[in-house]
Parts: sequence; C-alpha cells; structure tokens
Amino acid sequence: MITRSYSPGDILAQRYEVLSYIGSGGLAEVYRVKDSQDGSVLALKLFLERTIPQSIELERIEQVLRAATPRCEGVVTPLAFVQHETRKAVLMPLVSGQGLDRLLAQAQGALPLEQAAAICDRLARLLWNIPPDKVHGDLKPGNVLLRGELDDDFEILLSDFGTSHLLPFSRFASIQLGLGDVYHFMAPEAVSFGGNVDRRADIYALGMILMQMLTGQINRRGPARPRQVSGDIPEDLDELVAAACEPDPAKRLADLSLFWTLLQPFVPRIAEPEPEPEPEPEPEQPKREDSIDMFVPEQQPADQDQQQPPADANTATRSFLDRTGDEVHQEARELFGEFLTSSDTPQAADELPTDVQDVEKQTQLEPAAPDSAAKKRAPRWAIWAVLIVALAVCAAIIALSMMPD
Repeated sequence: MITRSYSPGDILAQRYEVLSYIGSGGLAEVYRVKDSQDGSVLALKLFLERTIPQSIELERIEQVLRAATPRCEGVVTPLAFVQHETRKAVLMPLVSGQGLDRLLAQAQGALPLEQAAAICDRLARLLWNIPPDKVHGDLKPGNVLLRGELDDDFEILLSDFGTSHLLPFSRFASIQLGLGDVYHFMAPEAVSFGGNVDRRADIYALGMILMQMLTGQINRRGPARPRQVSGDIPEDLDELVAAACEPDPAKRLADLSLFWTLLQPFVPRIAEPEPEPEPEPEPEQPKREDSIDMFVPEQQPADQDQQQPPADANTATRSFLDRTGDEVHQEARELFGEFLTSSDTPQAADELPTDVQDVEKQTQLEPAAPDSAAKKRAPRWAIWAVLIVALAVCAAIIALSMMPD
C-alpha cells in the first residue's frame, strides 16, 4: 500500500520544502525535504492520521521515541518533532544507502551464502551494542539500511527504532498484518501473549531476516528450516535459524552473543591489505682511493687537541726578531765567516774573491776617515748576506702565520 499525500514543491510545517518521495509504511510516509532556514536536506516522516490519531499529542510522541531510541552508533535517531496541520511528523537525518528489502527484491531470490552471513553478522553486532532494555519491535528488511559495497567493508544502519512503542504491540501488530509479508517478521508473543516483548523478539526477527536472505522466501507456516528450501545450506546454519525463530520465547535462542558466535564459521573475512615493503637502502658506493672530498674538511673530534707548531720554532723566530742590528750582523759574520773580513782581521786585497776585487776597482772607492764607525763598516757583499738572512726570517714568519691557531 503506497500513500503519497504531497508532491515536490509543497511546504510542510511552514518550513520544509518537499524534494521527493522516499516511501511509506503502515504508520507514516517519508519525504526528502529541504529546510528553508539553513538549507539542510533531511528526511521527514509524516505519520498517518488513521494510525496515529490526533488524540496522541506531539509531546507524547517525542517523549516515547526519545526514550525508546538508543544513542548508539548505527541507529538513526530523531532530530526534531514538528506538526503539519493535524498530522505529526519527525525529522531525521537523510541517510544514504540501500534498504535490505530493495536488495532482496533485486536479487529475486536468495543471496549468496557468504553475503547473507556478512549482513547478518553486522546486524547481530549492532543489536548486541544496544542496551538490553531497548527493543526495536519492528525489525524487518525495510528498516535495515546498507551503506557501502557488499564486497568490501560495508556498514549497517537501523531506522524506525522505537516507532513500534507508539501504540500497544497488539494494535501495532494488527496494522502490520494489513501490510502483508512484513507481519511475519514479528515475534508471535507480540500478538498472542498480550504484546509483552523483550530482546528475544528482535532475535526472532533477526532469524527470519537470515532465513529470507538464505532462501529468498519468507517463512509463513511451521518452523523456519532453510534446508527444507535448499539442501545446499549447511546444517549448522539451518540449526541456528531454527533456534532463533522458535515460536515459544521460552525455548528460543535468547543470547545475541551466542547467535553471533555460531554464525562466525560462515562469515567471510575481509583480507587486510598487505603492508607495503619498506624500500631497501641503496648500497653505499665504494670510495675511490684517488677521490678527493672537495670543500669538506675533515672534522677533528672535540676532545682532541688541535695540532700546534713546535714551541722551539716559535721561540727561535721571536728571539731572532728581538735582536738588535749589531747582533744580527755578528750572527751573520759567524754564519758566513769564511767570506767575511772585519777591521780587526784585515785581509789582503789579493785574498778577496775575484768578483769583490772587480767591484772595488769599478767603483773606485776612496778610503773613509779613520774613525770608530768606519772600522765597524762591513763590505757590500756582507750586506747582501744580511739581506738573505732577513728574507729567510720573513719566509719563516709567513709560514708561521699560515699555520692554524
């Protein structure tokens, strides 16, 4: 039964513009709407007047739904409650994904065993994370949303949590009976035993969902036995469905953790991606013996003393610089004694070197007045000898200045 009361462009609750129609059920019709104030796109669930009469106030609906809906990951929770004319509505986040009922309709039969087990595995884990005192009461393929690719790590979402608590379960069950096949997902105690339900009612619906995914059929009569439809279904899985769908709640499998554990042998494992191998370090190139490290001076350890020039060389150079001219002249005479002649030990002219005699003849030097200064005057070649020594001293000074401190 499809109910569509509004069209795109209509304004609901004086604020929400209808963008498209999503679907309808026994209690309400759902629209995709746009909030004219902030531009957000939401899902608006508009209750039918024949199921939620005007006598039930909006505050009562908000109180029941907020108390019955758990704040858990994977559960679609209401955002706000509004009223359009005489009809009550609840705003919910617009969730992307595909309903399990549409997936089963597209399959036109049973799902692959591994795919059915993977969906049931995630649904059982979601129900296990919900507090035990929170009962969905209307668990069926239309309220199970799949987000992501089934061949990959997909996500399960539950919608319409708490809607079944707006009415007595007997009244709610009679409404579902008028919708056809969805009635068969309700536990028998919701109708036969006065509507007193607990978590076992959700386990019953979970078993029925697994039954439909494995066989492509809804069990309408007798115990749920998937192997009666297909002999390819493993016996252990057949026993699990039968235990969850036991009509008598006292004999029914009542432990969700046990249900999940018995299902695990049939759940495919998603292979984790192998870590990328770390790149191997490049082999160090051997250093050629004739290679030269340019601009990279070798660093000396901090605890080693830097090489210092010999102390005696510094001392000898500085002491030579401190000498007087007479001392330098005297040392030159000692070093070059075999060539030098002093006023105390005169030499004959014929004993002087030939080049010196030639120089004296060319210059025709006249003898100076005999005084104390003239007696101490050295020949010109002695001056050259002194200059040579001075040059040697300069070279030593330059060499020392280039040494590191």
